[in-house]
Amino acid sequence: MTGFGPFADVAVNASGLVATGLDGAQIEGVRVRGVALPTAFGEARATIARLVGEPGCIGAVAVGVWRGSDVRLERRAHGAVTSARPDVHGEVWDGRELGPELATRVPVDAWAEAVAVWVSEDCGGYVCNATYQALLAACAATVPARPAVFMHVPRDVGERGLAETVAKVRAVVARVVAMAGVSRG
Repeated sequence: MTGFGPFADVAVNASGLVATGLDGAQIEGVRVRGVALPTAFGEARATIARLVGEPGCIGAVAVGVWRGSDVRLERRAHGAVTSARPDVHGEVWDGRELGPELATRVPVDAWAEAVAVWVSEDCGGYVCNATYQALLAACAATVPARPAVFMHVPRDVGERGLAETVAKVRAVVARVVAMAGVSRG
């Protein structure tokens, strides 16, 4: 699973805290690898592709932050960057083509209902979307295709909200493990 590090006016990125906080956790008998990616278009996409290709990767949950107050599962990633905001390296990818628009193959509607989160059709136009598009492409290219989903969590969750957010992320990770058909004791 991945989250992101600081960027712009987000000094502490809740998504990175969730990912690194779950690093090494056992969920449904599978050890989670949690990594905080830099909020950088090219570096995040390259790291995602590398992580998916590593031995032992059975699926992926990527997490990012947004300004809203709810947790969302993202159904699709757009095929182009639409934000003119620079990443942490100062790169602007506005208008850059990423590849085709892709949709997750996980049953987001059922998972959202079970975990009490929302489904979103728009992953945004910034690094989250660019990373999700790379994640879906990399997981689709594996044999068999690996389940992958992106979650947006509130950027200002607070301590209590962080615990609730981690519980929801854990529940989604458990569903990815189940969908991958992996059972390890």
